[in-house]
Amino acid sequence: MHGLNIPIIMKLDIQGAELEALKGSVNSLKSICCIELEIEFAELYKNQPLLVKQNNFFEKRI
Repeated sequence: MHGLNIPIIMKLDIQGAELEALKGSVNSLKSICCIELEIEFAELYKNQPLLVKQNNFFEKRI
């Protein structure tokens, strides 16, 4: 990728916008082996995707 190193670990803690960031990095996710992100069972932030939505995102990519 033009001589740039691609990270193999991704950590996201962006106040409920994790799913949007993941959707925007679909091509990069192919090279990432580990992702750490917040997953909530109850909404803490307006329109925050909960466990089921984030899990569905990853299941579609397996």
